[in-house]
Amino acid sequence: MKIVVHSLIEEHLAYALQITIWAIPSGDTKIEPQSNFLELVNLCNVVVQLFDQHVIYDILPLVSGSEHHAECIQRKKDVLERLESLIAQGIDKTLSAIVAWVKALLTAEQKRSDFKPEAIHDAGNVLQSPTCGKVVAFMNHQIKKVKVVLDGKNLEVVSTELGARFHRVLYDHMLRFEYNEIGGMLAICDLNEYRKCARELKSPLAEQLFEILHSLCNLLVVAAENVPQVIKDEHLSGLDKTVIVAFIQLRADYKTARLQHVVR
Repeated sequence: MKIVVHSLIEEHLAYALQITIWAIPSGDTKIEPQSNFLELVNLCNVVVQLFDQHVIYDILPLVSGSEHHAECIQRKKDVLERLESLIAQGIDKTLSAIVAWVKALLTAEQKRSDFKPEAIHDAGNVLQSPTCGKVVAFMNHQIKKVKVVLDGKNLEVVSTELGARFHRVLYDHMLRFEYNEIGGMLAICDLNEYRKCARELKSPLAEQLFEILHSLCNLLVVAAENVPQVIKDEHLSGLDKTVIVAFIQLRADYKTARLQHVVR
């Protein structure tokens, strides 16, 4: 068993995972992250299953009743835990690279004028902004990869984490702009596309986060006199007041409509 662990696990699987983790972009948003690590995880899972079966059906019966039986079981446990640790490290770094690229796309492509058009004809395609289209295409590809590689509890945990990180980068992005009424509607159109994308993760937490963000975006488009009523929405009533104020302040008419004292 020592030979199998050393040759197969340590020299091949663990080494491949370490090298691929090292190659994942870390803070470098000039390079679009690839899905090499996720593909490697898929291959690793297949090899681990074969290794597990080999130990159970071929090795353990040979040492049954001897002092080596417990040793083999412990060695298998230790080596699998090491691989799981490397995989967790790589997935975390992969998720960081994914959201870093989304942030880079949003920062580089989205213009302040996108959400403050002078007239409806300046808004162009109201279904989604070109920037949104690029982000959604990228995220859909990444989500498909995650769903192919992972399953069960692992898929649930990673999907929830990716959904939360995706939401956070969009939330921070929206706070960078000022919106007139048309721009607010365009922002909601973009958000609807992001929500469709995030819904593919099948994460209740992500769904809740995007539902709240959608309610916050409604504050950008409702008539000024209706803002006090909207903030009583079930998705907004439990939020910290500073969050609600932060979105109301993004309205182009924030001062002229005297919305400074709406939230008390």
